[in-house]
Amino acid sequence: MIDYRFYDPDMREMHSMKGYDNGKITCEITEPSVIAQNNDIFPIKDVILMQYTGYRDKNGRKIYEGDILQRRNNKISISYEDGCFMVNYNDGNKVSILNVKNTITDLYEVVGCIHYTDEDMVLDYNEYYE
Repeated sequence: MIDYRFYDPDMREMHSMKGYDNGKITCEITEPSVIAQNNDIFPIKDVILMQYTGYRDKNGRKIYEGDILQRRNNKISISYEDGCFMVNYNDGNKVSILNVKNTITDLYEVVGCIHYTDEDMVLDYNEYYE
């Protein structure tokens, strides 16, 4: 099964996707206030889906579309374009993740997500990764 997570921009929270049915995403949410408000069901148009690449960073964390990875002072991001996961470099160059898989998995670590704002980064980003 393909693994997804999603970001809810209204609540500024990241969630693991549990299921999908009739245009709605279900998830496991641990905060009671969020469950009461949303009944743990989100319309797909209201969230940002991110697919798991099938790779893990140097610390064993899953790498998802939209993730920001870092090695020393070099940051890259992951996107999904035309059926392929791409590594996006700061200079504007892009390359298929397949071409740099070993470098990514051995040397880089997940440090954030392109959908988070600086304010969101105050949240414990690490709790959303295995």
